[in-house]
Amino acid sequence: MVDVQQLAAFIYRNNTGIQKCGYAGSTLADIVDDLEEGLKESSVLLYEGDEISAAVLLDIYESGEDGQCDIEVWGPFSRDNDTGRIRQLLDGLQTAASEQATRYIHFFVSGENRPFLDVLDASDAFSVLKETGHYHYAADLNVCFPSVHNSSLSYITMTGSESGLLELLNGLHDAAFPDAILTKEDIAAELKRSPHSEYDLYSILDEGCFTGYAIVRRNGITSTIHLQYLGVTPGARGRGTGRQIIGFLAETYRKRQFNSMKLVVSENNPAAICLYERLDFCRESAMQHIIVSK
Repeated sequence: MVDVQQLAAFIYRNNTGIQKCGYAGSTLADIVDDLEEGLKESSVLLYEGDEISAAVLLDIYESGEDGQCDIEVWGPFSRDNDTGRIRQLLDGLQTAASEQATRYIHFFVSGENRPFLDVLDASDAFSVLKETGHYHYAADLNVCFPSVHNSSLSYITMTGSESGLLELLNGLHDAAFPDAILTKEDIAAELKRSPHSEYDLYSILDEGCFTGYAIVRRNGITSTIHLQYLGVTPGARGRGTGRQIIGFLAETYRKRQFNSMKLVVSENNPAAICLYERLDFCRESAMQHIIVSK
Protein backbone atom coordinates (compact mmCIF):
# COMPACT_ATOMS: atom_id res chain seq x y z
CA MET A 1 0.00 0.00 0.00
CA VAL A 2 1.49 3.32 -1.11
CA ASP A 3 1.76 5.94 1.63
CA VAL A 4 0.53 9.07 -0.19
CA GLN A 5 2.06 11.53 2.26
CA GLN A 6 5.44 9.79 2.18
CA LEU A 7 5.48 9.62 -1.62
CA ALA A 8 4.32 13.23 -2.02
CA ALA A 9 7.02 14.44 0.37
CA PHE A 10 9.67 12.47 -1.55
CA ILE A 11 8.60 13.96 -4.89
CA TYR A 12 8.33 17.48 -3.50
CA ARG A 13 11.79 17.20 -1.93
CA ASN A 14 13.43 15.89 -5.11
CA ASN A 15 11.54 17.91 -7.74
CA THR A 16 14.22 20.58 -7.85
CA GLY A 17 17.52 21.36 -9.51
CA ILE A 18 18.48 18.99 -12.31
CA GLN A 19 15.76 16.52 -11.24
CA LYS A 20 13.03 19.09 -11.91
CA CYS A 21 10.08 17.57 -13.79
CA GLY A 22 7.71 19.82 -15.71
CA TYR A 23 4.70 17.59 -15.05
CA ALA A 24 4.92 17.44 -11.26
CA GLY A 25 2.92 19.83 -9.11
CA SER A 26 4.68 22.87 -7.70
CA THR A 27 3.34 22.52 -4.14
CA LEU A 28 3.07 19.63 -1.73
CA ALA A 29 -0.72 20.01 -1.68
CA ASP A 30 -0.87 19.81 -5.50
CA ILE A 31 1.17 16.61 -5.48
CA VAL A 32 -0.98 15.03 -2.77
CA ASP A 33 -4.13 15.86 -4.78
CA ASP A 34 -2.71 14.26 -7.94
CA LEU A 35 -1.65 11.14 -6.06
CA GLU A 36 -5.05 10.76 -4.44
CA GLU A 37 -6.73 11.12 -7.84
CA GLY A 38 -5.03 7.93 -9.01
CA LEU A 39 -1.37 8.59 -9.77
CA LYS A 40 -0.26 6.61 -6.72
CA GLU A 41 -1.70 3.47 -8.33
CA SER A 42 0.56 3.82 -11.38
CA SER A 43 3.89 4.43 -9.69
CA VAL A 44 7.21 2.61 -9.81
CA LEU A 45 8.94 2.87 -6.43
CA LEU A 46 12.26 1.70 -5.03
CA TYR A 47 12.85 1.41 -1.29
CA GLU A 48 15.77 1.23 1.09
CA GLY A 49 14.24 -0.23 4.21
CA ASP A 50 11.02 1.69 4.79
CA GLU A 51 12.24 4.79 2.96
CA ILE A 52 11.59 5.59 -0.71
CA SER A 53 14.87 5.89 -2.60
CA ALA A 54 13.57 6.44 -6.15
CA ALA A 55 10.25 6.92 -7.93
CA VAL A 56 8.48 7.57 -11.19
CA LEU A 57 4.76 8.23 -11.53
CA LEU A 58 2.92 7.33 -14.71
CA ASP A 59 0.04 9.54 -15.83
CA ILE A 60 -1.67 7.21 -18.33
CA TYR A 61 -4.37 8.56 -20.62
CA GLU A 62 -6.16 7.46 -23.77
CA SER A 63 -4.86 8.80 -27.08
CA GLY A 64 -4.97 7.97 -30.74
CA GLU A 65 -7.14 5.10 -31.89
CA ASP A 66 -7.75 1.43 -31.06
CA GLY A 67 -7.47 1.92 -27.32
CA GLN A 68 -3.94 3.29 -27.43
CA CYS A 69 -2.61 5.37 -24.58
CA ASP A 70 0.16 7.85 -23.88
CA ILE A 71 2.16 8.01 -20.66
CA GLU A 72 3.42 11.23 -19.10
CA VAL A 73 6.24 10.38 -16.72
CA TRP A 74 6.72 12.23 -13.45
CA GLY A 75 10.42 11.96 -12.77
CA PRO A 76 12.56 10.03 -12.57
CA PHE A 77 13.29 11.08 -9.00
CA SER A 78 16.17 9.37 -7.24
CA ARG A 79 18.05 10.01 -4.05
CA ASP A 80 21.40 11.49 -5.15
CA ASN A 81 20.26 11.05 -8.79
CA ASP A 82 21.88 7.61 -8.80
CA THR A 83 22.15 6.12 -12.32
CA GLY A 84 21.65 2.56 -11.06
CA ARG A 85 18.29 3.48 -9.57
CA ILE A 86 17.37 5.39 -12.73
CA ARG A 87 17.98 2.22 -14.79
CA GLN A 88 15.74 0.24 -12.43
CA LEU A 89 13.00 2.85 -12.75
CA LEU A 90 13.18 2.71 -16.55
CA ASP A 91 12.94 -1.09 -16.38
CA GLY A 92 9.76 -0.69 -14.33
CA LEU A 93 8.45 1.87 -16.80
CA GLN A 94 9.11 -0.51 -19.70
CA THR A 95 7.17 -3.25 -17.94
CA ALA A 96 4.22 -0.94 -17.26
CA ALA A 97 4.21 0.35 -20.85
CA SER A 98 4.26 -3.21 -22.20
CA GLU A 99 1.14 -4.13 -20.24
CA GLN A 100 -1.01 -1.84 -22.40
CA ALA A 101 -1.22 -0.48 -25.93
CA THR A 102 1.21 2.36 -25.34
CA ARG A 103 1.67 4.81 -28.20
CA TYR A 104 4.14 7.38 -26.83
CA ILE A 105 5.92 8.01 -23.54
CA HIS A 106 6.60 11.64 -22.60
CA PHE A 107 9.35 12.96 -20.35
CA PHE A 108 9.58 16.64 -19.36
CA VAL A 109 12.93 17.00 -17.63
CA SER A 110 15.69 19.51 -17.02
CA GLY A 111 18.11 19.83 -19.91
CA GLU A 112 20.89 19.60 -17.32
CA ASN A 113 19.84 16.19 -16.00
CA ARG A 114 22.75 14.33 -17.59
CA PRO A 115 22.46 11.21 -15.38
CA PHE A 116 18.94 10.53 -16.69
CA LEU A 117 19.61 11.68 -20.26
CA ASP A 118 22.71 9.45 -20.50
CA VAL A 119 20.82 6.42 -19.16
CA LEU A 120 17.98 7.03 -21.63
CA ASP A 121 20.41 7.42 -24.54
CA ALA A 122 22.08 4.11 -23.64
CA SER A 123 18.80 2.23 -23.21
CA ASP A 124 17.80 -0.40 -25.77
CA ALA A 125 14.24 -0.42 -24.45
CA PHE A 126 13.21 3.02 -25.72
CA SER A 127 13.61 4.88 -29.01
CA VAL A 128 13.69 8.66 -28.88
CA LEU A 129 11.28 10.02 -31.50
CA LYS A 130 11.38 13.74 -30.77
CA GLU A 131 13.17 16.09 -28.41
CA THR A 132 12.22 19.74 -27.98
CA GLY A 133 13.61 22.37 -25.66
CA HIS A 134 11.27 24.53 -23.61
CA TYR A 135 11.84 27.57 -21.42
CA HIS A 136 9.89 28.24 -18.23
CA TYR A 137 9.06 31.90 -17.60
CA ALA A 138 7.43 33.72 -14.69
CA ALA A 139 6.23 37.26 -14.05
CA ASP A 140 4.96 39.20 -11.06
CA LEU A 141 1.40 40.36 -11.74
CA ASN A 142 1.87 43.28 -9.37
CA VAL A 143 4.36 45.02 -11.65
CA CYS A 144 3.34 47.24 -14.53
CA PHE A 145 1.88 45.43 -17.54
CA PRO A 146 0.56 46.98 -20.77
CA SER A 147 -2.69 48.88 -20.38
CA VAL A 148 -5.70 47.23 -21.99
CA HIS A 149 -7.74 50.41 -22.09
CA ASN A 150 -8.64 52.05 -25.40
CA SER A 151 -8.11 48.71 -27.15
CA SER A 152 -10.32 47.39 -29.93
CA LEU A 153 -10.05 43.90 -28.45
CA SER A 154 -12.86 42.27 -26.50
CA TYR A 155 -12.63 39.11 -24.43
CA ILE A 156 -15.29 36.39 -24.29
CA THR A 157 -15.12 33.96 -21.38
CA MET A 158 -16.06 30.61 -22.90
CA THR A 159 -18.76 28.55 -21.20
CA GLY A 160 -19.50 25.95 -23.88
CA SER A 161 -22.53 27.64 -25.40
CA GLU A 162 -20.53 29.61 -27.99
CA SER A 163 -20.35 26.86 -30.62
CA GLY A 164 -19.19 29.13 -33.43
CA LEU A 165 -16.38 30.66 -31.40
CA LEU A 166 -15.39 27.25 -30.03
CA GLU A 167 -14.96 25.93 -33.57
CA LEU A 168 -12.70 28.87 -34.43
CA LEU A 169 -10.76 28.45 -31.18
CA ASN A 170 -10.20 24.75 -31.81
CA GLY A 171 -9.10 25.41 -35.38
CA LEU A 172 -6.50 27.97 -34.29
CA HIS A 173 -5.40 25.74 -31.40
CA ASP A 174 -4.78 22.79 -33.75
CA ALA A 175 -2.89 25.00 -36.21
CA ALA A 176 -0.76 26.81 -33.63
CA PHE A 177 -0.06 23.81 -31.38
CA PRO A 178 -0.37 20.60 -33.44
CA ASP A 179 1.32 18.55 -30.69
CA ALA A 180 -0.60 20.14 -27.81
CA ILE A 181 -1.24 17.92 -24.81
CA LEU A 182 -4.56 19.71 -24.23
CA THR A 183 -6.71 18.47 -27.14
CA LYS A 184 -10.03 19.81 -28.38
CA GLU A 185 -11.68 16.91 -26.56
CA ASP A 186 -9.99 18.06 -23.35
CA ILE A 187 -11.17 21.61 -24.02
CA ALA A 188 -14.74 20.39 -24.47
CA ALA A 189 -14.51 18.40 -21.23
CA GLU A 190 -13.25 21.42 -19.29
CA LEU A 191 -16.07 23.57 -20.66
CA LYS A 192 -18.58 20.97 -19.48
CA ARG A 193 -17.08 21.22 -16.00
CA SER A 194 -17.45 25.01 -15.96
CA PRO A 195 -17.67 26.80 -13.54
CA HIS A 196 -15.90 24.09 -11.52
CA SER A 197 -12.98 23.68 -13.92
CA GLU A 198 -9.55 25.02 -12.95
CA TYR A 199 -9.22 26.29 -16.53
CA ASP A 200 -10.44 29.59 -17.99
CA LEU A 201 -10.84 29.83 -21.77
CA TYR A 202 -11.07 33.12 -23.63
CA SER A 203 -11.90 33.94 -27.22
CA ILE A 204 -10.50 37.30 -28.28
CA LEU A 205 -12.33 39.45 -30.82
CA ASP A 206 -11.06 42.50 -32.67
CA GLU A 207 -14.00 44.71 -33.61
CA GLY A 208 -16.20 41.63 -33.52
CA CYS A 209 -13.92 39.32 -35.53
CA PHE A 210 -12.21 36.31 -33.95
CA THR A 211 -8.53 37.13 -33.60
CA GLY A 212 -7.12 34.80 -30.94
CA TYR A 213 -7.60 32.81 -27.77
CA ALA A 214 -6.02 32.14 -24.39
CA ILE A 215 -6.25 29.17 -22.03
CA VAL A 216 -5.34 29.78 -18.40
CA ARG A 217 -5.06 27.29 -15.54
CA ARG A 218 -5.54 28.68 -12.04
CA ASN A 219 -3.68 27.48 -8.96
CA GLY A 220 -5.37 29.03 -5.96
CA ILE A 221 -2.95 27.41 -3.51
CA THR A 222 0.05 29.29 -4.90
CA SER A 223 -1.95 32.31 -6.21
CA THR A 224 -0.45 31.57 -9.62
CA ILE A 225 -1.96 31.41 -13.08
CA HIS A 226 -0.39 29.26 -15.77
CA LEU A 227 -0.82 30.55 -19.30
CA GLN A 228 -1.20 27.19 -21.00
CA TYR A 229 -1.83 28.45 -24.54
CA LEU A 230 -1.98 31.80 -26.31
CA GLY A 231 -2.79 31.88 -30.01
CA VAL A 232 -3.30 34.76 -32.43
CA THR A 233 -4.57 34.53 -36.01
CA PRO A 234 -1.93 35.19 -38.71
CA GLY A 235 -3.49 38.50 -39.73
CA ALA A 236 -3.30 39.84 -36.17
CA ARG A 237 0.36 39.05 -35.58
CA GLY A 238 2.97 41.78 -35.37
CA ARG A 239 0.41 44.36 -34.23
CA GLY A 240 0.81 44.09 -30.46
CA THR A 241 -2.14 41.72 -30.05
CA GLY A 242 -0.25 39.25 -27.86
CA ARG A 243 1.02 42.10 -25.70
CA GLN A 244 -2.53 43.39 -25.16
CA ILE A 245 -3.81 39.91 -24.27
CA ILE A 246 -1.07 39.51 -21.66
CA GLY A 247 -2.04 42.90 -20.24
CA PHE A 248 -5.69 41.86 -20.03
CA LEU A 249 -4.85 38.61 -18.25
CA ALA A 250 -2.51 40.36 -15.81
CA GLU A 251 -5.14 42.95 -14.91
CA THR A 252 -7.96 40.39 -14.68
CA TYR A 253 -6.18 37.96 -12.38
CA ARG A 254 -4.46 40.62 -10.29
CA LYS A 255 -7.95 41.81 -9.36
CA ARG A 256 -8.74 38.22 -8.38
CA GLN A 257 -5.77 38.18 -5.97
CA PHE A 258 -3.39 36.14 -8.12
CA ASN A 259 0.23 37.22 -7.79
CA SER A 260 2.18 35.55 -10.58
CA MET A 261 1.87 34.26 -14.12
CA LYS A 262 3.89 31.31 -15.40
CA LEU A 263 4.22 29.81 -18.86
CA VAL A 264 6.30 27.50 -21.01
CA VAL A 265 7.64 28.43 -24.46
CA SER A 266 9.19 26.16 -27.07
CA GLU A 267 12.72 27.01 -28.14
CA ASN A 268 11.33 26.92 -31.68
CA ASN A 269 9.07 29.91 -31.04
CA PRO A 270 11.43 32.92 -31.10
CA ALA A 271 8.58 35.42 -31.56
CA ALA A 272 6.94 34.31 -28.30
CA ILE A 273 10.29 34.29 -26.48
CA CYS A 274 10.91 37.85 -27.64
CA LEU A 275 7.42 38.93 -26.54
CA TYR A 276 7.70 37.56 -23.01
CA GLU A 277 11.23 38.83 -22.46
CA ARG A 278 10.19 42.32 -23.62
CA LEU A 279 7.44 42.15 -20.99
CA ASP A 280 10.07 41.35 -18.32
CA PHE A 281 9.15 37.71 -17.77
CA CYS A 282 12.06 35.98 -16.04
CA ARG A 283 13.40 32.73 -17.46
CA GLU A 284 13.38 30.24 -14.59
CA SER A 285 14.64 27.06 -16.23
CA ALA A 286 15.25 25.19 -19.47
CA MET A 287 13.44 21.88 -19.90
CA GLN A 288 13.43 19.09 -22.48
CA HIS A 289 10.23 17.44 -23.73
CA ILE A 290 11.29 14.00 -24.90
CA ILE A 291 8.90 11.65 -26.70
CA VAL A 292 9.91 8.00 -26.87
CA SER A 293 8.40 4.72 -27.99
CA LYS A 294 9.08 1.35 -26.43
